[in-house]
Amino acid sequence: MRTRLRFLVVFMALMCLLGWVGRGWGQKSNPSRKVWEYKVGAAAIQGTGSVQDRLNELGAEGWELVSVENVQTAIPPSAVYYLKRARE
Repeated sequence: MRTRLRFLVVFMALMCLLGWVGRGWGQKSNPSRKVWEYKVGAAAIQGTGSVQDRLNELGAEGWELVSVENVQTAIPPSAVYYLKRARE
């Protein structure tokens, strides 16, 4: 019984070690990794028309809205827009 338990413990430890060490095996560097460019600020969406229209225009240009932060300390209160798109 004790021999089986030792064998099981050693076997599991080896499997864990091989799984940890083997993670990088067969993996190439990721040449298709995307590089992003960002647009930040209320000015990022300023333009004629509504905020929704401007965001739709930016979306057509490849920009993706990531986050919006309300700024209560500004007078009048405003929002900061964070956008990103894949750099070509």
